[in-house]
Amino acid sequence: MQQLTPSNPPIIAIIGLGYVGLPLALAFSKHYQVIGYDLNHARVDALKKGEDTTLETDAEAIKNANHLVLTNDLAKIASATVFIVTVPTPVNADKSPDLSSLLYASSQIASLLKRGDIVIYESTVYPGCTEEDCVPVLEKYSALKFNQDFKVGYSPERINPGDKVNTVETIVKVVSGSDAESAENIAKTYELVVKAGTHRASSIKVAEASKIIENTQRDVNIARIGRVALMYQTTDRQVTGAWDNNAREWVELPAGDYRTAIQSAIRVASQLDAPRIIELPVLAPEAAQ
Repeated sequence: MQQLTPSNPPIIAIIGLGYVGLPLALAFSKHYQVIGYDLNHARVDALKKGEDTTLETDAEAIKNANHLVLTNDLAKIASATVFIVTVPTPVNADKSPDLSSLLYASSQIASLLKRGDIVIYESTVYPGCTEEDCVPVLEKYSALKFNQDFKVGYSPERINPGDKVNTVETIVKVVSGSDAESAENIAKTYELVVKAGTHRASSIKVAEASKIIENTQRDVNIARIGRVALMYQTTDRQVTGAWDNNAREWVELPAGDYRTAIQSAIRVASQLDAPRIIELPVLAPEAAQ
């Protein structure tokens, strides 16, 4: 594998131009030649006109991205040496992860994969998914050997949609590779773009786990009321609950009950509001002990 250096820069293909892929493509295009690819013809056509329905960027930023090519033609990303996958991984009705887009993207990349290429996944996955689910697809459709002919990495996206302050360039990037060489190459590739720097995870599985932990922290806020109660609320305020110490489990509270009060308690616990008396549900005096 060739070392990625300023004198030997990669050509980067971003697969998936949603709220994660588009900002990443724009950021990388300030330093590298970037090809942004998306299956959705309407999405690509709109972006070429400077129209971003995710509202993550504006027409001027897209227009000024002189080193970014937008396409829905798979053949146009064949020249890339680094492929970054940012496709969505939604959850099925049974709460299992839907990997169909991820695995299809992997098969598309595999059809173009060359010796020395690197494939980096940013999509949210469970620990083990990159090496156990995606790599076999890459090997199958490329006829190349993992860690001999090509390398992979995982670097979870960490942006919060709509946040114009904490962007891909200002948030520390967790990076990992399938071996020491690829981890170093991947870190160097991101470090030119991410001003906040990178954190090298010890393995791909550790990097994948870090994403799950961060998502859990991001999606649920928890407030501890002294030694009396422990409560939570999802960030969309749709689910509210409290810890039942007798049952040793979280109990969801009826919709609407105490929702505003618990949100206020969380704001106080986060030091966003001044302390005050708030009426809250207490399941038992010994709860949360």
